[in-house]
Amino acid sequence: HQQRLQYQIQRYGEKATGVLERTLDNTAKYSTACRQVADDEQLPFLNLFDDMQQQQQQPENDWGRFFTDGLHFSKAGHDFVGPAMVAAIERAYPQLRVTPDPKTGPYCNSASRCPGLDGGPPFHDEIDNDNVALAFASRKRQEPPVTAVDEDKKEEKTDDL
Repeated sequence: HQQRLQYQIQRYGEKATGVLERTLDNTAKYSTACRQVADDEQLPFLNLFDDMQQQQQQPENDWGRFFTDGLHFSKAGHDFVGPAMVAAIERAYPQLRVTPDPKTGPYCNSASRCPGLDGGPPFHDEIDNDNVALAFASRKRQEPPVTAVDEDKKEEKTDDL
């Protein structure tokens, strides 16, 4: 919790209380309540609190490394949470598994695919504020042309399907 204290002093100067409102006890209670809601609603639950606590069991790991100020994720936190979230989504909703761009690898560009979604989101000018659902219901993803590489000539050939 030293990071949170340092943040308070940096942010509030002499007005810093030194009282840590973001304690592990409070976080555990919050996590338990989240699990209860997920169970009541019959929804999947990713218990990052317990998962991160288990990481802390190893001597080289420190809970604080996951956060910059006790709340916001650091790079190590994002590196831990990202794959855990992807795995949880794939377990609970396999139809929403995203296939990354086969050429460049990212999950977040126009060549990545998600078979559970008909298309990408609508553009802002396609949304009628009086009937938002219509813009999402009517949008179909345009599949890019299939591209193959001619190994002899090392050039790309495109077939518009």
